[in-house]
Formats: sequence, structure tokens, C-alpha cells
Amino acid sequence: MSRFQLFLNTSNEELFRKATSELGSLFYQVSNKDTNEVFVVYFSGSRLAKLEGRVSSEYLKYLANVGFEALKLEVDEATGFVEVVTK
Repeated sequence: MSRFQLFLNTSNEELFRKATSELGSLFYQVSNKDTNEVFVVYFSGSRLAKLEGRVSSEYLKYLANVGFEALKLEVDEATGFVEVVTK
């Protein structure tokens, strides 16, 4: 039997929130604080989700509370690696 995996690439905050859970880790970068532009990666054993775009102020606060801010955040889909460099 095949094992399913999810790879999500979206700019839709609601879809991203529903597709992720507390079982994985959230890593994020804020590219523009004035407009709440972010790049977020959620990673768990069978899920990789990316969110790039504007988010609500509430979600930005949530990310600051439960996520990890990254200095460098890259996803290499060809090799299947996520690179995260934190403070």
C-alpha cells in the first residue's frame, strides 16, 4: 500500500491553517512588517506546506508565539530538503 504525502504551496492563509497542525513545526520569515508579507514553511513527517503572501495580524502574532523565525528558509523540491537557519 502506498503512503500518501502532502505538499502544499499556497498564498491562502485559511487553507494553510487548515492543512497544518501542532504536530509539525512552523518556520517563518517576515519580508514586510508593514503589509504582513511572510514566507512560512510547515514541516512534519508526511507534510510540507508553504505559505507566501499577506497574512492577518492575528496569524502573524500566532507565528511569533508558536513558530520559529528563520534567518534563512529554503525548500528544495528536487532533492526533498528544507533548509532552516535560525537565530
